[in-house]
Amino acid sequence: MDAVLIGIRIIHFASTVMAGGILWFCCLIAGPAGAMSLAHGRFRRALARLLWANLGLALLSGAAWLLVLSADIAGETAAEALSEGVPWIVLAETRFGHAWIARLVIAGLIAAGIARFDLATLWTSKWLSAGAILLGAGFLGLLASAGHAGATGGLLGAVHWIADALHLVAAGAWLGGLAPLALLLAAAGRDGDEEAAPIAVRATHRFSTLGVAAVAAILLSGLVNSFVLVGSVSALVESDYGRVLLIKIAVFLAMVTLAADNLLRLRHRVLQPSFMQRLKLNSLAEAWLGFVVIVIVAVLGLMMPGAHLHHLH
Repeated sequence: MDAVLIGIRIIHFASTVMAGGILWFCCLIAGPAGAMSLAHGRFRRALARLLWANLGLALLSGAAWLLVLSADIAGETAAEALSEGVPWIVLAETRFGHAWIARLVIAGLIAAGIARFDLATLWTSKWLSAGAILLGAGFLGLLASAGHAGATGGLLGAVHWIADALHLVAAGAWLGGLAPLALLLAAAGRDGDEEAAPIAVRATHRFSTLGVAAVAAILLSGLVNSFVLVGSVSALVESDYGRVLLIKIAVFLAMVTLAADNLLRLRHRVLQPSFMQRLKLNSLAEAWLGFVVIVIVAVLGLMMPGAHLHHLH
């Protein structure tokens, strides 16, 4: 496997998850909880910088991915492929290219929206909020065309693509919201306003509800993906793809354990400074485990699935 391509995929997946997750967090968590004024607006500005940084990183890594993939397809160097117009052929004639163009348009709309409307007011209009949520979902979900789901044909391929898109959107809603949640809790802990702690409580409860729904969607879509790509229990333990997938599942279960601790014990005590700190640290730990999952996903996307190996044999 090409280490450069894996690195590009890691950066692109991580920045895409963060960008989509921050949009959802603004509209579904921070805005309705009243968190945009925390720390005299510093939280809102930090969130905006984080969104811009990840959106820019997603665009740059997406361009690099297109160039490296084009060079691999042509069997040439990146410079040679670019000079011969191979990336334009990939964009025009492949499912990956069509999704790439669509996601570029969506990224442009997101950038125009956050440049035009402040994050503090984005959620106040139901139309703006719904638009931001849909754009975030599209930016995440269309990434399914860049993986194994984009190469599966027929009715099974359509089901696989929908499941993978749902998997990506749910991952963005959960994983992409963990860093903003930690920022919010840190801002609430520093803010001397007596409303800061109740804001943290409301945000934590809303994020817990979103997290439960996201985990359920990840489990359901993950079962569909595993059925299509692994094929059998024997392939899960006997193929390299299956063994790496088992590592991903183990890391995911560790994340769920931390999330359950947040849900069952800590969120009800968030008004206490020590527990707010513990909740923030748990959120950061979940975010780092989520990054490990993203690394594994970047590797899995370039491996031969167990079900495909079975058909070859």
